[in-house]
Amino acid sequence: MDDRRRSLRRAGRLEGADGRLVPYEELVERAAVVEGRGVAIRIAGLDDVIAAKERAGRPKDAEALPELRALRDHRDKGRP
Repeated sequence: MDDRRRSLRRAGRLEGADGRLVPYEELVERAAVVEGRGVAIRIAGLDDVIAAKERAGRPKDAEALPELRALRDHRDKGRP
C-alpha cells in the first residue's frame, strides 16, 4: 500500500479522550463541512481534533492545543 493510501486510511481514525478508537460514523456525525471553489469537504470536528491531540502527547500537538482550545471557547461563548 502506498503512503497516500495509508495516510487516508489513518485519517478516518481518531482516538478519543478515553483512548478508544472513535468509529468513523461518530466522526462524520460531528464533522464540519467546509465549502470552497465549488467543493465541499468534511473535516473532523474541533472537539475531536482537541481530544486526539491531547491523547497523542506529541510536542507539536501540545503546541497547537492552546489555540485550538481558544477557538473552542470562542465558539462556545454563544451557546446556551
